[in-house]
Amino acid sequence: MESRRLATNYRSAHVFFLPAILSFLVAHLILHTAGQLHLPLDRETAGDHHDMEYGRDIPRLYIVHLLPPQHRLLSSTEELKAWYRSFLPTLMLDSGKPRMVHSYTKAISGFAAWLTPREVENMREVEGFVGARLDEPLELIGVVDWNIDPDHVSFAGEGMQPSPEWKGTCDFQCVYPTSCVCTNKLLGAALLSKPRGKDDAHGTMVASIAAGDFISGVADVTFTGYAKGTASGASPKSYLSFYNSKSTAGFVAAIDRAIADGVNVLCISLSIDIPVYHRNYMAIATLAAVEHGIFVAMAAGNYGPGPRTIRNDAPWLLTCAWGKGGPLPLPSRSSQSTHDRAVEMEFVVIDNSKQEYRFYGVTQYQISDTPTDDLRLIYPGEGRTSHAVKTCHNNLGGKDVDGAIVLCWRDPAVPPFEQAETVKNAGGEVLVLMNDKITWDESDDDLSVVPYLHIPTVVMTHSDSNIIVQTYLNSNKMGPVTARFWPSNSRYNIRPCPVVYDKSSRGPNRVSESILKPDILGPGVNILGAKAGTTDKFRTGTGTSYATPHLAAVAALLNSRHPGWSPAAIRSAIVTTAKITDRDGNRITDHTGKTASFYAAGAGLVNSKMADDPGLVYDITDTTDYLRVLCRLYRQAEVNKFARKGQIVDCATLGMLEPEQLNYPSIAMTLLSMGKKKVQRTVTNVGPATSEYKCFVEGVPISEVQVSITPCRLAFTRRREQLSFTVEAELVPGTALPSGRVIEGYLKWTSVQGGHVVRSPLALIVP
Repeated sequence: MESRRLATNYRSAHVFFLPAILSFLVAHLILHTAGQLHLPLDRETAGDHHDMEYGRDIPRLYIVHLLPPQHRLLSSTEELKAWYRSFLPTLMLDSGKPRMVHSYTKAISGFAAWLTPREVENMREVEGFVGARLDEPLELIGVVDWNIDPDHVSFAGEGMQPSPEWKGTCDFQCVYPTSCVCTNKLLGAALLSKPRGKDDAHGTMVASIAAGDFISGVADVTFTGYAKGTASGASPKSYLSFYNSKSTAGFVAAIDRAIADGVNVLCISLSIDIPVYHRNYMAIATLAAVEHGIFVAMAAGNYGPGPRTIRNDAPWLLTCAWGKGGPLPLPSRSSQSTHDRAVEMEFVVIDNSKQEYRFYGVTQYQISDTPTDDLRLIYPGEGRTSHAVKTCHNNLGGKDVDGAIVLCWRDPAVPPFEQAETVKNAGGEVLVLMNDKITWDESDDDLSVVPYLHIPTVVMTHSDSNIIVQTYLNSNKMGPVTARFWPSNSRYNIRPCPVVYDKSSRGPNRVSESILKPDILGPGVNILGAKAGTTDKFRTGTGTSYATPHLAAVAALLNSRHPGWSPAAIRSAIVTTAKITDRDGNRITDHTGKTASFYAAGAGLVNSKMADDPGLVYDITDTTDYLRVLCRLYRQAEVNKFARKGQIVDCATLGMLEPEQLNYPSIAMTLLSMGKKKVQRTVTNVGPATSEYKCFVEGVPISEVQVSITPCRLAFTRRREQLSFTVEAELVPGTALPSGRVIEGYLKWTSVQGGHVVRSPLALIVP
């Protein structure tokens, strides 16, 4: 059968976004200095040490979880809300402020309200009470934002017809000096937390990457003079709706609203560090979305490269890692459909013997803004041990830099604009930022550090930075060193491509290593997207926030092309068709140059063209399988958190399912010290009705582990037919392998007729 392409002939889908809204501005500084915002992990119910710090009688916002009422019929939402209010000691606080903040009807059974720890303790005696948890401020993946700019040209929706399926409303409270109205593309908005105006709106960027309109014209589509051409989101014909939230209470309300609005896809570029599903309300609420047939793509996080830094690792989600470059055969955010390029400027260092040394630095400045004459090159850190002087942080060590090009080391704790301001105030002409970390090498040409600094700024790689400084030190002893810049503009065909970014969060899954996370790799370095406000219309950004909307867009396209596919089937299609090699045919690498593990890159780089026609999918049509996994992981009282209106989770009735036995598209299992470990999978035929597949196991060293597949041939006679197989693996007797080692390989089902290769990551963990 001819492979179908993801082109323009598809039904428009709804894609929806929930960017994080932090409740305090200082989070921006915390994210850049400490790497992440640490939150208490044990904040369940009331009366713990954390509550004692705030006083027993100070009202705080709690999410209260209730068992769905069984002894009464609540036929309307208002009756349900009235029942919720019966749990409150009073309807109003002493200040006159209403206690009730959110009444949940679909995402969970319960509400959010202002309560004191003492009042929550008293509530524990009331029938139906499951638990209460303090509201948590959400962590932002990479940047701080509060809202979306609905009047950006990317959301105009010209030529689009209103969606007849839309059930929601437009609830903007404008924070920009524009009209702030919904459009035929941006169908709706839900204001669930008070927004704060900010020009660089994270939500605007995320939404435009996924589903921004086609925008053409040099005047409209350019970023500081670069990236001229036609821009669009990855799924430009999709509809959008926006939900803002700044904490877990608002997040649950957002999911509640999105379910009621009838969305198809949720894109969530935020996370919170709670690696226990029944305590993580983002996990609880998104399971409700999946149960309602909504595909959920979530960001893996920017906390790598250490192990177990993964966020959003629940098995009902698509967890997105991010990297530099790589093909994405969809309309892209720039005039190209690939991202194996960089915006660069040639930097020429001239020693006292007039020998020239040429380097390429990343910049966002046009050469017309940068001096091209030979200028003095000054390194304030020469002979100095002061970190402040080396990084030009309000201190240049007394060096005369007037009219000079100045070398300064980067430091994640020192904002680049402060370095630029220091150099400019001293009369410097150009700032050269150098990387002193090997993890910031070729994969860290982050344009977002120099968007609008006070003077022209160029960022150098780690390897070049060391050569530049050494050249300066050797030559400056004999006489002055000079330098100049030369136009370069965009450089193409950068290799290797793609590369997993060092800051992309890594697995293994912190709840169960048998659920392999992350799932997939998407482009997330120097991504061009919409900029909120009335001045510049586009900017670049780097992070998992900007990889996730690429994957959400792919899911929206697949949902349009295959309306009968479940969220699990869409996830399977993405995972089993991913690219595992780079542009040169080598395995995808990480920031160190080594082959990227499953814990870094997941199944590989998204390949939407192949995902449209995967041949077979690992489906989960009965979402109670997720509940059965939860029953295996947690106690009944903890699983009660996943009960919702009209649904009771009784583990004794449902039974338990080992996480490794979930019908997941990747396979991870902990081997036995002696004997065979077995897992079962079921595949559904979504290709030609009559088709046959043969199994292959690749990459697993047969001298260490023996793997067998039974049966090894699958013959289908109709579409949607399901066939099962068993994977058996055992250690070769006498083999001594270190405990915890992960042996990686692949299980492939290859179509005998040709045209389909269904590849699953296979991770075998040594006990």
